[in-house]
Amino acid sequence: MRGRLASTTYRTDARFRGVSRALLRALEMRAAERGNNRCNLTSTETARRFYLSNGYVENGPPVGGFGTSSGYPMTKALAVSIRQN
Repeated sequence: MRGRLASTTYRTDARFRGVSRALLRALEMRAAERGNNRCNLTSTETARRFYLSNGYVENGPPVGGFGTSSGYPMTKALAVSIRQN
């Protein structure tokens, strides 16, 4: 089973405070609890480094989406330890 993150946005004043990382971790844990072994998403250029730093890897060529010229398909295998907790 696979999960897909469709879109996440955060308030500007919440940036660089760990909020995004905590929310992403919670979403990944919930996906694992539901039986997903992988999460997929299409990142914006702005969020690309964030997802790469959180274990996502690029999974194909850039695509259009989210009103931008480029989105970056990314994927992450959910660790067994996440699914067991």
